[in-house]
Amino acid sequence: VGADLYGEADAALLARVASFIGPQVALLVTAAGHGELTPTGESQRADYLAQAALPLATGTELGEVTRRVRDLAAGFIPFEHLRFAIRLSEGDRVVLMEPGEKRPLPDLPLVPVSGTPLGEVLKGERAAAFHIADGESRLIVPLRVGGRVHGALILGAGTPALLREGHLAPAQQLADILAPHLELLRRAALLPQPFLPGWKRTQRN
Repeated sequence: VGADLYGEADAALLARVASFIGPQVALLVTAAGHGELTPTGESQRADYLAQAALPLATGTELGEVTRRVRDLAAGFIPFEHLRFAIRLSEGDRVVLMEPGEKRPLPDLPLVPVSGTPLGEVLKGERAAAFHIADGESRLIVPLRVGGRVHGALILGAGTPALLREGHLAPAQQLADILAPHLELLRRAALLPQPFLPGWKRTQRN
């Protein structure tokens, strides 16, 4: 192209165009780095899910198991953080557990969820939820066992273009594998504490 074909006005116009398309190109580059431009096929996703089921079936240390499942899930869902919301009662409060958490569920703080997308999923008012809040995309699917919802799997990404509503289906598949194991943990947390050696029951009049 001849050097005399463009002037200062053209350069200014190109600079303005670049300012508009620059953020979009950045999102595309970021998405490519996370594998978003080459969606995981059904067979590859099934392989990841099978790998996630193995540590749940054979692992004995929940913290390490949930970390392993998180790492495997990142192979087919582009999230940046993962949490489990677990109900310990029929109220509007849950405990939020991170992968690798070692504290017993009753020792975790209760968080109110009434009036939130998480609360709506837990109540069965929504089958799942996807929304963008504070510049972050969040995806919520229920942890369900025997037709009842006992918690939720929460995925988030600070780059909203990465995690989208189209990831609800694979997230639900992951949640359905996790749910029975987390339900065992939840039920164990609801059992009465065992008596210490030397204690005995007393009958109240």
